[in-house]
Amino acid sequence: MKTPPGGLVRGEVLQRDLADVPQKARDTIRGTVRVSVRVAVDPSGGVVGATFDSPGPSKYFANLALQAARRWEFAPAKVDGRYVPSEWILRFKFRRTATKVIPKQASP
Repeated sequence: MKTPPGGLVRGEVLQRDLADVPQKARDTIRGTVRVSVRVAVDPSGGVVGATFDSPGPSKYFANLALQAARRWEFAPAKVDGRYVPSEWILRFKFRRTATKVIPKQASP
């Protein structure tokens, strides 16, 4: 991996958890339920905190997303060769047929 200018190497997702949604709960979804969770990642790549960036319309799905986000694992970001804490936004999209998550590193 090539080090970009400024010595920042972005982190990456190692393990995802898409939240286990019972079919009965999926059957209640009309369209898409969107939940955004901000996770704090320590220099070893573990999640040390998760908060809502946007909880969406359903407390049930918001809590599923928050619990799932806490189980994610990351390859930590590096600055000038040293592992550093990072923040990620995980955008959960719950649909009747599936759950999709779009991860985006917010910092560094």
